[in-house]
Amino acid sequence: MGDDFDTLRRLGSLAAVSDEGVRWLADHVEAREFGRGDVLIRQGESTRECYFIVDGETEVRRDDAVLGFTGQGEPEGELGLFLGSPRAATTTARTPVSVLMLAPEHWDRLCAESPGLAEQIRVAVCQHLARRFGLPAFAGVSLD
Repeated sequence: MGDDFDTLRRLGSLAAVSDEGVRWLADHVEAREFGRGDVLIRQGESTRECYFIVDGETEVRRDDAVLGFTGQGEPEGELGLFLGSPRAATTTARTPVSVLMLAPEHWDRLCAESPGLAEQIRVAVCQHLARRFGLPAFAGVSLD
């Protein structure tokens, strides 16, 4: 197992994912770097990449309102990936940001070839976000 497995295994958003799921992710993510001020995700676009933040901090805005900040261990772009919906907000690097990016074609292939594993990853990420935001559910996934 390589460095990406170890890095992903430490991320809070993937804590409930099995080693098999984390191994699959490690085999399919790509390391990316963003400089301060770079846009990772732009509101309204139909892109579907999902970013797992390894280091750094981002700002999330919808229109002119700051919705919050994200950092190490958090996913960005998960709704676009899981639901195929247009980007709900813009995510910009506040500091240099290192991510592991999951491309939609890899996710789509996992959904077709191993739907149970894809569902495990989706549920774990959505439940993590529901807890983070103090919600009973996130993207149709409840904490029950």
